[in-house]
Amino acid sequence: RTQKVISLQRLKVLEEQLPADKFIRVHNSFIIALDAIDSVHKHKIQIGQALVPIGDTYKKSFREFIEGRQIQ
Repeated sequence: RTQKVISLQRLKVLEEQLPADKFIRVHNSFIIALDAIDSVHKHKIQIGQALVPIGDTYKKSFREFIEGRQIQ
């Protein structure tokens, strides 16, 4: 089950408060829960019916994460 959270807090602050082993920043506008990932496409992450873009700034770190965890 996916849950969308909208916050007036800056994502950088929120990112620092979330546990790094459970959440990852993938775009200027998106932080996702790692256990919610259903699949990873070329430049998008599928979570349920939603497709979340992977921002250029975060592609390298997300790719390294995927390779380290062997998520398909």
